[in-house]
Order: sequence, then C-alpha cells, then structure tokens
Amino acid sequence: MKIKACIVDISRNSSWYVKYSVFFNNGETETKTVSTKVSKKEKSKAWMKRAYLPLWIEKMKEKIEKDRQKSFLFEYFADKFLVAYEREWHDYQNVFYRTRRILETFGKRPIAEITKLEIKEYLQTLSSSKNRYSLLSTNSKKKYLFVFHSVFELALDAGLIERNFTYDIRINPSFRTPFLFFISNPIIVPISCPKQI
Repeated sequence: MKIKACIVDISRNSSWYVKYSVFFNNGETETKTVSTKVSKKEKSKAWMKRAYLPLWIEKMKEKIEKDRQKSFLFEYFADKFLVAYEREWHDYQNVFYRTRRILETFGKRPIAEITKLEIKEYLQTLSSSKNRYSLLSTNSKKKYLFVFHSVFELALDAGLIERNFTYDIRINPSFRTPFLFFISNPIIVPISCPKQI
C-alpha cells in the first residue's frame, strides 16, 4: 500500500486541505480530499508540506492498516449485515439478539479462519437463554444458521472466502432437554433358588 498526498488551498475555506490517493496492493485506488483543520493564518503552505504532511501520511497509513485488519474479522461483516437487515425486515430485534450472541464466540475471529465444524458444533450445543440445561430447538438453531449464512455471504462478496460453506451445514434434530436417569426406590423381588443336592 502506498499513499501520495499534497497540501491544497481551497479558496473559500480558511483551513488547509490534504488531497491524497491510496494505492492498494490489489490494484484499487481511493482518492479523497480532507480538511487539516489547521488555519491558513497560523501556518504557511511551506510549513504544512515540510512538517505536517509527512506525519499525516504516517498516521493515515496506520489508520488504514487498522481498518484493514478489522475488515477481516467476523464482527466487521456482522455489523454490516445488521445495518442492512434493520432497513428491510420487521424482526430485527430477534436477529440482533442472535447476532450479538454469536459475536460472543466468533466476533474477534478472522472470518476466513472459522471452520464449518466450529459452526456446526456451536449450533448443536446452543442452549436456551432462560435455561442453560435446555438445548434450543432445531427450528431456533436454523435461525442462528441464517445469521451465519448472511455474514459469510458478505465476506464472499468482499473476496475473503472462496465459497459460503455455511450452506452445507445441516442441523441434526436434538432433544430440547437432556435425559437424566435416576434410580430411586428400588423394588426387591424374591426369587426362588434351586434346591441344593
């Protein structure tokens, strides 16, 4: 990644501006003009070029790199999914809750490193928020799987993954409540023994 920048004087504004272009390694280019919020009366253009601009470029590189690292995480795409979903669907609150619950486990993980097995194991062991000993129904787990479908689809669009393998995941039917076996009040039944000879 490279950044080229220069100080520009926009006549109608009282501050100096920076016009910069970012050249990404994948060939993409992004150009913007932003205010420095440094008054033209306080600093000359020569000073801005000599002292301000080199430091500004270094800070911008650090910011872009941090943003790039964040864009690899599951939570980055989950947030984008929630923003889009809020505008289109009526059951946003339920989807928001499920997504936030998923983020507790996968949020800080790079999305490309999350495996199909991890997601399947997570879904199979999901318990009710009201009773942690009660597993969620198959239908409820499918609603959580829908969140994974949507988030991974965004990562696919961004080119971070080659295919959305979450569509390969099948939810196996499971009991809502684990079985517990007890032995209580044993019944003693007399049995007849053969006579000894």
